[in-house]
Amino acid sequence: MVSYRYDNLATYCTEWHQGWPLARFALHGSECRAPERRENNKEIAMPVVVTWDHVHLRSPDPEATATWLRDILGGEIVRGPGRIDVQLGGARVFIAEVTQGDGVNAPPVTPYQGLDHFGLSVKDIDAVAAEIKAKGVEFTKEPTTIRPGVRICFIRGPQGISIELLERDKKYV
Repeated sequence: MVSYRYDNLATYCTEWHQGWPLARFALHGSECRAPERRENNKEIAMPVVVTWDHVHLRSPDPEATATWLRDILGGEIVRGPGRIDVQLGGARVFIAEVTQGDGVNAPPVTPYQGLDHFGLSVKDIDAVAAEIKAKGVEFTKEPTTIRPGVRICFIRGPQGISIELLERDKKYV
């Protein structure tokens, strides 16, 4: 059995079904299992399915961060009571304000362990790179074909966030 523990959530893998681990979750002593279905009156556990909900950023200037994400990457700013978010590439980016003395550490220097970057898929990466370079965006890796069919570049976002732009197309060899 493989067991993983994340604070108050424990995940157990006890068996496999069609190449997928059958996940069991325990929260504070109560059991919550993966969705199930029945075949021939037998219970069959289904693999856990997830979708992206949001990315959460911390910024000393949420307005400037949201504006950068809108102006450079085409995000849509969404304002709510006491907050500012950005809809970007099908996901929501939450931006929390960082204030002096609130105990939030300065951004690390990349590369570092943990979350390294997030990647956004684009069409015509070379044209996108030229457009955002003209806006003064810092590139940490210029557009390059890393393997057949995949061309990438990396840019530096607000607070040093590393953002990968990539295009998957057979034309790149």
